[in-house]
Amino acid sequence: MSGAAYFRKAVEALGPYVPGIQPEGAGWLKLNTNENPFRPSPRVLAAVREAADERLALYPNPTAEPVRAAAAAAFGVAPEMVIVGNGADEVLAMVCRAFLGKGDRVLVGDPTYTLVEVLVAVQEARLTRVPLRKDFSLPARFFGRAARVVYLPNPNAPTGVLHPIEAVDRLCETTDGVVVLDEAYVDFAREHGLGLVEKYANLIVLRTLSKSHSLAGVRVGFGIAQAEVIAGLMKVKDSYNINALSQAAAVAALDDGAYAQACVRRVVEQREFLAGALRALGFRVVASEANFVFAKPPTRPARAFYDELVSRKVLVRHFERPRVSEYLRITVGNERQNEALLKAMKLTMITLGLKVPDTPFGVVKF
Repeated sequence: MSGAAYFRKAVEALGPYVPGIQPEGAGWLKLNTNENPFRPSPRVLAAVREAADERLALYPNPTAEPVRAAAAAAFGVAPEMVIVGNGADEVLAMVCRAFLGKGDRVLVGDPTYTLVEVLVAVQEARLTRVPLRKDFSLPARFFGRAARVVYLPNPNAPTGVLHPIEAVDRLCETTDGVVVLDEAYVDFAREHGLGLVEKYANLIVLRTLSKSHSLAGVRVGFGIAQAEVIAGLMKVKDSYNINALSQAAAVAALDDGAYAQACVRRVVEQREFLAGALRALGFRVVASEANFVFAKPPTRPARAFYDELVSRKVLVRHFERPRVSEYLRITVGNERQNEALLKAMKLTMITLGLKVPDTPFGVVKF
């Protein structure tokens, strides 16, 4: 008998989450996984070096209490309102484990962050997709639907569109289940939904240190909710899920909020520059409030642009899915990376037989 025969049918039929390519070798321009182009805070690096001693022979704090305390101070909530996960993805997995059983309904917009599809399928729950409007905003029929869990990334992935907080408020008010507000990218946006947690017992907000704090490799994320909800999630949390070095890094990063804010400002400046430069080249660029842009190339298919960029050792993200297959998702890099991307994009347009318009962005001239 094949080893695959032992899996549950739901798992055997499951298509796994597909992350962005992690290239091997030197010379790649990697703008496909929304990492921060700037280094972590020097305090983080010092804290990790200090923690790398004989204490690594011991188990870390099982519930990451020092991190909970630092996160609570940074987010303006009580420590008992915070749970720490191995990235926000693990917190999302905890939510699915805690609230979903076979046949339960999960409501998502379409398009959305694709990991949720995998986690829902593992629980044998049902996913109901509501197509977003043409401009990727929330349609009226997204509200007031019966669902065990409603999942809303805000800003949305992969579009970068920010849904207004009034819409999130309305969603919590009209939903009879749990609302999961995934704010992985919200530090790059003009507003957030943490202020609604005290108001709604059915709201769980997800945050991460991967993006704004330049700690994607550390894998630390948070769930913020009312204390009773967090206590319930603690029951399904893996033991010792945050290692000692990650805990040291997270506390140092949270304590140095000024450094993260400075990096965020630089990313936002580069995001607006990159969006403007791509528009000048003829791309349709969705208004983004994340650390990436979602851009539809002129005339030629997005896949053709993607393949040509890969041949030039430039990685962006392309999704072979309805509605989003016409777009490229491009991580905002630093000044040098964005210059290199735009040069590669102009060369790609020439290779694909497109006229390259004159642009006001001198940085993209040959």
